[in-house]
Amino acid sequence: MKKILLTSILLGTMVLGSIGVSASTSEGNNKWQYNKDLKGYTYQLNNIQAHDGIAQINNDLYYFDSLGVMVSNNWISYGNYKMYAEDNGQIVTGWKMIEGKWYYFSNGGIMLTGEINLNGKIYNLASDGHLL
Repeated sequence: MKKILLTSILLGTMVLGSIGVSASTSEGNNKWQYNKDLKGYTYQLNNIQAHDGIAQINNDLYYFDSLGVMVSNNWISYGNYKMYAEDNGQIVTGWKMIEGKWYYFSNGGIMLTGEINLNGKIYNLASDGHLL
């Protein structure tokens, strides 16, 4: 089976990297599949398995590990960035409470730190991202 390396990440409206996947699961050979051996969901775009990065599928972001398994309900380290995947695998955007603490994630899923201004209101986020 062929694999495609995903190196694109959306940070607000800025795109870092060069390759991304944007697809609809109802078109052509694009499909989600549960892999019993890997114990997780994989995604194929035109018979090429997504792996090693972020994929945008039906306007939602997902992270796939080096084996092509979608990460869910877990923190993700992506370069110098931290992200979080929901139970369904979607990368969190906006506010999210995790283990009793609030965190804020950009439109591209990046956990923010420091002082942020959201709609004219200032919030202070610790170096680990939680709301102070």
